[in-house]
Amino acid sequence: MLRFAAWLILLGLLLAVWPSQAAPPPKPKPPSTAAQPKPPPKPTPPPPPPVNAEDMTPPAMPGFGLHGEYFADDALTKLVFTRLDAKVEFQWGGGSPGPGVPGDNFTCRWRGYVLPQYAETYTFWASADDYARITVDGQLLMTTWPNEPRKERGEIELTPDTLHTIVVEHREAGGGASMALYWSSKSQPAEVIPTERLYPPRMRIGKVLYATAGLGAKGKVYLLTPTEGPKELTQAGAAEPTINWMGDTALFTACWHTSWNDPKTVKNTELYSMKPDGADQRRITSNFYPDMMPALSRDGRRVAFVADTANGNRDIYTMVMGGRPRQLTTDAGMDLLPVISPDGKQVAFQTNRNGRWEIFAVNVDGTGEAPLVEGVAWSPAYSPDGKKLLFLSSRGGQTDLYQMLLETQEVIRVTNTPDVESNPLYSPDGSEIAFIMSGGGGKTDIHVMALDGKGLRKMTDTGNVVSFAWGW
Repeated sequence: MLRFAAWLILLGLLLAVWPSQAAPPPKPKPPSTAAQPKPPPKPTPPPPPPVNAEDMTPPAMPGFGLHGEYFADDALTKLVFTRLDAKVEFQWGGGSPGPGVPGDNFTCRWRGYVLPQYAETYTFWASADDYARITVDGQLLMTTWPNEPRKERGEIELTPDTLHTIVVEHREAGGGASMALYWSSKSQPAEVIPTERLYPPRMRIGKVLYATAGLGAKGKVYLLTPTEGPKELTQAGAAEPTINWMGDTALFTACWHTSWNDPKTVKNTELYSMKPDGADQRRITSNFYPDMMPALSRDGRRVAFVADTANGNRDIYTMVMGGRPRQLTTDAGMDLLPVISPDGKQVAFQTNRNGRWEIFAVNVDGTGEAPLVEGVAWSPAYSPDGKKLLFLSSRGGQTDLYQMLLETQEVIRVTNTPDVESNPLYSPDGSEIAFIMSGGGGKTDIHVMALDGKGLRKMTDTGNVVSFAWGW
């Protein structure tokens, strides 16, 4: 009996310590056949602007900056505005680079060309808070961008007196923000790349907007590009197109809508904005009296125009795009055809306040109004570098085209022909002059020639061009 009890006890102990048979492990799940989300691609610099050998030859003028793009996110996607920046050297601190851009988590991109002076190896780098990236001629020279192999600076062989493409990017994460673009070489001391060595993206001919037949039923605005023929952009009743130097903003006048101040709902001439390809057309003024003859600043942010007033005068007004108009001139008579200087500080215009057509200038804040050209003159146009002024005059006995060097006031006669010229403009790179000229039978077309009057050629062949604008 004792033996049987001891056996039972021993059996119990053995069962207590004997490992139980474990359940088989679960079978691994087969891999999902659903497509796995791909990680977002890293931001990469855009390709350099399309160029050819002719485009690489710099214009006969100093540089004037890079095309800046400002984004309201950290991925270079939510574009808020563009502008021409003289150079890349900014100390924003905790502030914003411009309206609509937050103080943190924003990005910027500058594009264009850099013009070296020496045939040497150049080093490029940036001082940035927080991140920067530099690409020259398609080569990534420097990056501190998150999730990219860090490269503090880079070297590249450059050819003197030749334009080299450059793309510079900045990303702000939080806190203070700053960005500065530097270069150096054996002969070039380290410095922030100066304005005169930087050029925005450009085209040899650029975009031309022109209007036909005035404000009548047949008047329309057309786009003419180097690679395509005329493209109709507006419905009938549009005229007086203008385009900013950057080529991304255009204005024109039309009488499509009624003025909400007019109880008789009579159609009134107002200013309209659009993209240079005709998209996004919208009215930007609405007054009882007509608004006309618009002109844009280089970056497209400011407009100057002519408005009729209650006393019967035609005066010059200006406004920041999207803002309220401000009256600049109040003199009796007619002030017409305003143009904004390349630095954005002055507006030149023609006036008959002294009994003859003259050219005056006024600061954009309304101060400093004074004559700009001595003698009979009208239809002013600034050169892209702001050093010269085109105008028409009959001082030689007939209407011809003249050019004045603003620093010395020297006046040079450009044309000497019985043909009627109007609407003179410099080409976007300052190398040529364009104007409307009447040919046989009273036909009017845009003509282009060199600064010295040579190489005259016709740009359009419609026979009824009444106004035009030449942009990048």
